[in-house]
Amino acid sequence: MVPVLHKPDDNIILEGEKGKYFYFIAIGKLSVTHQFFPVSPEEKPTQLLAGDYFGELSLIFNCRRTCTVKSLNYTTLAMIDQDSFVKSSRKFIMAIRNQTINYNDKYK
Repeated sequence: MVPVLHKPDDNIILEGEKGKYFYFIAIGKLSVTHQFFPVSPEEKPTQLLAGDYFGELSLIFNCRRTCTVKSLNYTTLAMIDQDSFVKSSRKFIMAIRNQTINYNDKYK
């Protein structure tokens, strides 16, 4: 785990890029936006705060980033590389992956 500092308006992750890290927020506030699912004018973007985390989807499912996360103020993050994340949570990742792939929506 590596601490990382960001200033206001830094892009932490960009939608569509390959995921390399998982992040915990220690201090700060970040916004989450989606290029293909923009918020309406009366909606505010989702915000993440200290104690939240992000970046796991692209590491679990080996896919591109699904959103852009940008710092709104000075932010301190703990960053974990993909190999460490996968090794430390292999059973959890497999359970999530299997539940997602085998999900059966009984209301469809």
